[in-house]
Amino acid sequence: MAAAIPVADPLRTHFENLPGPAYLWERSGDDYVLAGYNEAAAQVPVSRVATMLGRRLEEVTGVGAGGARAALDQCLAEQRVVRVESDFVYPTTGTRRQVVVTVIPVTADTAIAHIDDVTERRRTEALLRESLQRHELAVRGTDDGLWDWNIVTNEVYWSPRWLSILGYAEGELKAHPDCYVEMLHPDDRDRLQQHVDSHLAHRTPVDIDVRLRHKDGHYIWVNSRGQAAWNERGEPIFMAGSIRDITARRHAEQRLTESEARYRALAEANPDVVFRIDRRGVFLDLVVPDGAEFPFSYEQFVGKTAAEIMGPEFAAAQQHYVEEALAKGQLQIWEHQLEKAAGCVLHLESRFVRSTDDEVMVIVRDVTERVELQREVIDIEARERSRIGHEIHDGLGQSLTAISLALKQLSQQLGVDDLQHRVAVDRISESVSACIGDASRIARSLTPVIAENYGLREALGRLVQQVNETTGVRCVLSVTSELCTHGRELETQLYRIAQESVNNALRHANASEVRIEYFCDGTHSRLEVFDDGQGIPALGARQEGLGLRGMRYRAGLIGATLEVAPRLEGGTRVTCVCACRAEQSAA
Repeated sequence: MAAAIPVADPLRTHFENLPGPAYLWERSGDDYVLAGYNEAAAQVPVSRVATMLGRRLEEVTGVGAGGARAALDQCLAEQRVVRVESDFVYPTTGTRRQVVVTVIPVTADTAIAHIDDVTERRRTEALLRESLQRHELAVRGTDDGLWDWNIVTNEVYWSPRWLSILGYAEGELKAHPDCYVEMLHPDDRDRLQQHVDSHLAHRTPVDIDVRLRHKDGHYIWVNSRGQAAWNERGEPIFMAGSIRDITARRHAEQRLTESEARYRALAEANPDVVFRIDRRGVFLDLVVPDGAEFPFSYEQFVGKTAAEIMGPEFAAAQQHYVEEALAKGQLQIWEHQLEKAAGCVLHLESRFVRSTDDEVMVIVRDVTERVELQREVIDIEARERSRIGHEIHDGLGQSLTAISLALKQLSQQLGVDDLQHRVAVDRISESVSACIGDASRIARSLTPVIAENYGLREALGRLVQQVNETTGVRCVLSVTSELCTHGRELETQLYRIAQESVNNALRHANASEVRIEYFCDGTHSRLEVFDDGQGIPALGARQEGLGLRGMRYRAGLIGATLEVAPRLEGGTRVTCVCACRAEQSAA
């Protein structure tokens, strides 16, 4: 569509080459008519300007006629350029655009109206203003201090928050990048320069922790971030970023590092194995001192769970102590066994201490030598008890039996006239018989009944029978399985634990009834002794005597767990649980 440009040169050339739509308006009475337009106006997609020549202002501009007329009137009356901005609705299509109209006087009755469509520009500016508002709000809500650097002019802007982080007020610090370099700790300058150079050359991110000198003279740690902008030739022209005060975090990290170093040094100086385990049963760390026997390396251990390494049964037992330590915050001690190699067993004492809300530190001491010494002491004790029992039975018992027979023979030899003496002899004979019974009972209690080939079940039965016959306390035995896969040593220790538990109930608890329950399923054995006496104090309120310590030693010899606790219904419960062994009993 050709342009209609009824304007004489040189104005015609200028009018034709205007960068945007231009219209020539001519006064007609109190109104204006469209007298011409340029090529740019002819190319407007939503305009039908070719059909508007000679039309009046309102026909061409529609609802914008009032503003257009006022601008034309002012331009011609004052013979000067008038610029106005308004919304324009094309009458033919109803399309709304935002425009800047520049009205230029040509003659006393004609003027050119140049149209600059600023719709997209205004929309972009609105979005930019909105973005700037959000950015301003975000900056106000953060502790970051903002900065920017015009690389071309070498000018720097420090935000008020940036200045306050370093103790400065606005205007106290020169806006030059050299100020930043001077405030940097000498040890951090080269490192930061390398980051900036790498970013400007290769566009790698700038995110680094450095130290800056505060106005007061001390250094603070900040996290410094930056991002550059490049021109079309790939040259950096601008850079902006932020700093955040991380002094408190760095000091906390330093204290943590020092604490871990102390922990590591203490652990390495400790002759015991030390490891950390979390609530889930995952091993977090391991320190094995030189010379310590431990069947796992750091790589085999850390990051794994107890179930993966030792199996679910061991893991369940260990988890009990982990949870107890976490819940109670008190030291938990677990004596157990760990197979180092086929036929080689380590006796260990593990001490569980809560280190955090979800972690426990465990100190593992190899007590194999102590256990072997205890075993030897107990073996010596057993042999000595057996020797004394046999001497009482074979020596004293036989001597008393001989005396008893001699007294009976003497009683028979005394005549009728010696009735008084015969009564005295008979009384002495009865006393000797009672002594023989006492000696026999003492010999049976001293001599290990397991060694006499009775077996654990029969030995427990004899113990119950002896209590019922000699104490007046009701004693009951309950055996819920005929299986027995224990070896001689294991049976002996279980019997001695039962015997000591019964003795404690008789001596200290004032019990009227004692119950022994024994169960074995071929995999585990459980021995429990209950009484209805006054009850043992809670763990934290009691002191363990030789009897309880002896029971724990015996349990440790066979890898058993021993629990001694008060019963809710009154009295005391002793529970000993151990794994069965392949070796069969001699019974």
